[in-house]
Amino acid sequence: MLDVGRWTLDVMTFLSLWAFWFLVLVPLAVGLYLLRLKRKRHDVSSLIFWQQVLRDEQSTKLFQKLRRILSLLLQILFIVLIVLALSRPVLKHLMSEPTSRILVIDTTASMQVKEGDKTRFEMARSAARRWITQSSFKEETMILAAGREPKVVCPFSSDEKVLLEVLAGLKPTDAAGNLLSALEDAKKILQGKTGVREIVVLSDQPVPGHFKEDLDKGMQLSEETFGTTRDNVGILRFASRPLLTSPDTYEILFQVKNFGSRPVQTEAEFYLNDSLVDVKPVKLAAGEMKTELYPALPSKGGRLRIVLKRPDALMADNEAFTILPELKRQKVLLVTRGNLFLQQVFQANALVELTVRLPSEFSAEMARE
Repeated sequence: MLDVGRWTLDVMTFLSLWAFWFLVLVPLAVGLYLLRLKRKRHDVSSLIFWQQVLRDEQSTKLFQKLRRILSLLLQILFIVLIVLALSRPVLKHLMSEPTSRILVIDTTASMQVKEGDKTRFEMARSAARRWITQSSFKEETMILAAGREPKVVCPFSSDEKVLLEVLAGLKPTDAAGNLLSALEDAKKILQGKTGVREIVVLSDQPVPGHFKEDLDKGMQLSEETFGTTRDNVGILRFASRPLLTSPDTYEILFQVKNFGSRPVQTEAEFYLNDSLVDVKPVKLAAGEMKTELYPALPSKGGRLRIVLKRPDALMADNEAFTILPELKRQKVLLVTRGNLFLQQVFQANALVELTVRLPSEFSAEMARE
């Protein structure tokens, strides 16, 4: 009874409570049913004719009782229906204020970490699906992906089918991100909304405390955090540039960090167009970040890839690549009566094929070549 009463209280309300006073008609109807007619006494000369009538009445007595009880129940039901109609019942959610909800879903690389048989992102997507399917038609939902840059992947909508289709197509990225930036964007969007305003955060990292403290008055925040602390070694930066003193040689910047609580020793393999060109040892203390420069790599252009040979919680940050542009030798024609300094400058550049001619030897045809 308590559960039913709570459901009625939470889901339905009545606009005219005075109508329930008419329920006093129910005991009145029951009283009329229980009221027995007072029979009058008459003297007759013989009971022969009445005995047959009494036998017929006794045979139908049970049916008559049932018919009278059914009639009473119908009267009570009729009274209750009239009272309910007069009380003007209304579902509570029809009278409530509209709700604007933003689902902030973390799509950064760390959401690809597996927790059992599911990744953190799959767990977050299941939670988002639950929020969407439990929403009423007066609740509009926006999906905001918190990746490298916050991105609205679905504007406000109360169409469950549309929201679920967008959610099904959402995928995690291999990039880092800034959850706080996405939360700030969500707060700014909700500032222009009326009614109930709610931010739901689905991530593997908690919401910063100062954001909760600075939340606008009346704005609600819900968060679900997925995953546990895991050891991981990841590549933070990987870039290349030609050396100024030797343009045909590249310098490689490699930055890696140990996010775990134990020291790690592994190797970094360098591949140029899928061919192994170098192997470097990597040794990191717990929580250490190290930056290394590797010069004297060949100038042949192509795709340079680095791979950390260590399986861990997040394999996405164990590999990175950069493009080395193909370096071409340039033909230079130097027309001079004798400029040794300028000639030495060109000859010092390994990518320059220098030709020196006197002014008297110069022709337009030579320049075109």
